[in-house]
Amino acid sequence: EPVRVAGSYSRAPVTPGGSLRATAILRDISAVRALEQLREGFVATVSHELRTPLALVRGYAESILHLGLDADQQREYVDRIHQVTSRLGDLVDQILDITHLDADPLILERAPVALASLVARCRGDLALSGEDSRLVVTLPPDLPPVEVDSARIGRVLENLVGNSLKYAPPGSVVTIGASAADRSVIVTVDDEGVGVPEDERGLVLEPFHRAWNVRE
Repeated sequence: EPVRVAGSYSRAPVTPGGSLRATAILRDISAVRALEQLREGFVATVSHELRTPLALVRGYAESILHLGLDADQQREYVDRIHQVTSRLGDLVDQILDITHLDADPLILERAPVALASLVARCRGDLALSGEDSRLVVTLPPDLPPVEVDSARIGRVLENLVGNSLKYAPPGSVVTIGASAADRSVIVTVDDEGVGVPEDERGLVLEPFHRAWNVRE
């Protein structure tokens, strides 16, 4: 495999009639470059994660400032701003988690929650941008509650739906479905987007990895 190196050289003194000589030093910088790429990916991911909640806060605040909302609507929007700022705090905590994930176990605050409530929260956030009209939900009525960390699983769902809306054709629908299987609930997010190339599907859980068709 290719090895990234940094090179330098120093020309040695030349004696009269002698041949030219130089000392060259090659240093393997593969690990350094890998760390740089990881850092770049980390910054891009953090920026992506923060963009959506910040846009929601701005949208709700502008609606309160510029639209003639009644008292109940204003209270609803202020409540949503409060919820989003709480999620921003969770994101900051996640960033801090990254610094010690390898050393300490990740603590999950599991509690029973209805999947429909997580989907409803996701739809509510999309309503401000009008993207909620593209979301189709097909959840069976007898779906059992799931015991999960609702903040983290909610963020996973929002990321999947957000990416589907971003990379699918404009106006196409994104469908959230679910089914119970043994002691688990299987959730699906279907879209008509570019998808992950087959040869890169084994890398979808690699930190900060992005498929080539998205990078291009």
